[in-house]
Amino acid sequence: MLNRNDILEFQIYGWFAHTRYSDDYCFILGDEKSTIPIAAKVNQIPPDYCHLDPTCRYDQFKSYKYVVFWSHWELAEDKMIEFFEDSQRDHFGKVIVKADRRPLLFVVQQDDITSGRVYLTGAFSDGWMKKESKFLVSLPTSCQSLVIEMMVPENPNDSGWQLTGSVSLGDMVKEKTFALQPGLHKLVLKFPPVRLNTLTELHIKLGKGFYYHDISDPREFRAHLRSISW
Repeated sequence: MLNRNDILEFQIYGWFAHTRYSDDYCFILGDEKSTIPIAAKVNQIPPDYCHLDPTCRYDQFKSYKYVVFWSHWELAEDKMIEFFEDSQRDHFGKVIVKADRRPLLFVVQQDDITSGRVYLTGAFSDGWMKKESKFLVSLPTSCQSLVIEMMVPENPNDSGWQLTGSVSLGDMVKEKTFALQPGLHKLVLKFPPVRLNTLTELHIKLGKGFYYHDISDPREFRAHLRSISW
């Protein structure tokens, strides 16, 4: 069973509990009308399931013991915050513990991008960048510059299209604007030598991209992140 790709893990858990510890659990038939589930999915919108329903509200789910937000983090986070604080208003009449709205940023190392491990807020796992990217970089002592290598694709719908945007590096480099023609580019951010190892936020904002109409990929394409070095 463990080598099959059509078996979900909770099916194995349930089978094990039912065959070995059936007296310790209460088993029900989920398709019976009298069955009241304890959990619900704050689900995405079909058919692509890449978008949360922006109209869903906590009141629709308050009868459940818990809910599951199954989505890309930046799509689900706002709804998680909304539900968390609305549940407190419902139970206590006010928000007792405010949600932490600070962005959850990843620390990116030099070899993370080139090795194919693109796990950062604002980029897809294959390296294509979204409208806004934020992540942390750990600059070593004596570092004086940071280099961002990006490939800008050709727009099949507009031969004169170019990618506009800006980049900033914490307090070390204020917002630096750019306009890039299709091709491979290196954005170089220069700053005074780093005295101590510094963890700082790199913020990249990109302008309007374009869509491919002859392929099934529905994303808006802007630039492909190739490497980050210092």
